[in-house]
Amino acid sequence: MIADWKEKLGIIIESEEIVRVFKQTFELAWEASEKYHREVMKKRKSS
Repeated sequence: MIADWKEKLGIIIESEEIVRVFKQTFELAWEASEKYHREVMKKRKSS
């Protein structure tokens, strides 16, 4: 389910394929953000 409480909108995804794509996209974004966070923290420590 995707929800936006401000707009009072919710979407239920029933397609397993779409769920899989959303999950993969989220996991890739999470992995990239962790890598970026490590780089930022490394730069902070060295300055």
